[in-house]
Amino acid sequence: MKVLLVVHDLSLTGAPRVILDLFEGFGRAIELRVLALRGGPLSSRLSKTDWREISALIGPQPRRPDRKLKLLRQRNSVKSWMANFAPDVVYINSAASLPVLNQDLLPLAPVLFHAHEMGFVLNEYVRPVREQFLSLPAKYVTVSQAAANDLLRLGVDESKVEIINACIPFESWTPKPRKEAHPVVGGAGLPQWRKGVDLWLLAAKEVATRLDGKVKFRWVGYADDYDSWTAKEKSKILGLEKVVEWIPLCENPGDHYQAFDIFLMTSWEDPCPLVVLENMALEKPVIAFPDGGGAAEELGETGVLTSRRNVHEMADKVCELLADPEGAKRLGEAARLRVQEHFTVEKLAPRLLEAVRTTAQSRDRR
Repeated sequence: MKVLLVVHDLSLTGAPRVILDLFEGFGRAIELRVLALRGGPLSSRLSKTDWREISALIGPQPRRPDRKLKLLRQRNSVKSWMANFAPDVVYINSAASLPVLNQDLLPLAPVLFHAHEMGFVLNEYVRPVREQFLSLPAKYVTVSQAAANDLLRLGVDESKVEIINACIPFESWTPKPRKEAHPVVGGAGLPQWRKGVDLWLLAAKEVATRLDGKVKFRWVGYADDYDSWTAKEKSKILGLEKVVEWIPLCENPGDHYQAFDIFLMTSWEDPCPLVVLENMALEKPVIAFPDGGGAAEELGETGVLTSRRNVHEMADKVCELLADPEGAKRLGEAARLRVQEHFTVEKLAPRLLEAVRTTAQSRDRR
């Protein structure tokens, strides 16, 4: 079975990472080609895969005739490359890849759309291509019940929607002993608005005040961009320069997660965050809000859920867990077991492969 995988980029963020993990889990069941709207460091994982980057085709169009001609030749080359491949399925990974629907590029084949977004972000990506989004895919896969509910609100046919949770390569996430002198409370992700970094900083302020500064808050995922700069500036305004540490986005964030005593999940919307699964697998107790996405579904009974957006209660729970290391240890051990039982590539890749096969068979039913 031949699959053309469309990804919005090859960055170190969740959606491209998890889909490459899953496709590697398919083994030899599929023949893969990848169309990337933009490149990135994960391109190193495609060394044995035929792939193309089309950032020039989806960006601002040139005015000079020679550049227009060059772009036309590139477009025709990409279309020919895809047509010669003749995929059985076009797999559009994440709503951030939906701009490809406006490019007159994709070959005729059944489409599977995999939503890694929800709420505001999903709506904004769908809005310019709403008609194609609702009519083109033969199947929609999403990562949590919370995210599925948002697909239905957009008008997607419920019979076409399947929930297949995010997952991780479990064997790559083994807990190691901590070596920190002070307690460390973690956060992670690009510090965009939806990650709730403001809420995380407010909780940090309250915990640091209660513990007289004898705690560190460490955010993994800092980037050289406006969102990161403003997050860092807010931490300074709150007087947290000596409490909060910003770790750059990196290929192996688990090396930094190992130092955490607790992971604090503060996202406004996050459908099924990998960072929660990764910290659970490392036996880190997770504190999260009950709304805002799939974290509560991931945690089940193995984490701590506070009231909605209540940073004071979140600070309470941080202090309680830091004062009860045995209780925190039990939560962490239960969390790791839950990931092993429900959220591994080994368990979920077969389900996704079956969804791809079902999508391919829809060609025969048309």
